[in-house]
Amino acid sequence: CDERFNFEKLCENTVIHEQQLMAPLPLELSPSEENCIQENMGVFKKNGFRFKFDANKPPRQRFALTAIPHSGSGSEGRR
Repeated sequence: CDERFNFEKLCENTVIHEQQLMAPLPLELSPSEENCIQENMGVFKKNGFRFKFDANKPPRQRFALTAIPHSGSGSEGRR
């Protein structure tokens, strides 16, 4: 029960930031994976992921990752 409380508190207090990639990272995805990203774009955005979609590219190559999540300054846990 204590661990659940700690996890819920962590989720409430953690702010997810985006780290932009220097260049988009092309992804090779199955059609169902592409569909999953499209259908859940809001969830990905809320969690710090950003994608670029290019409808002119062939299937499996339409998405590129442009940002990934991070929380904090990166110095947490260092001593």
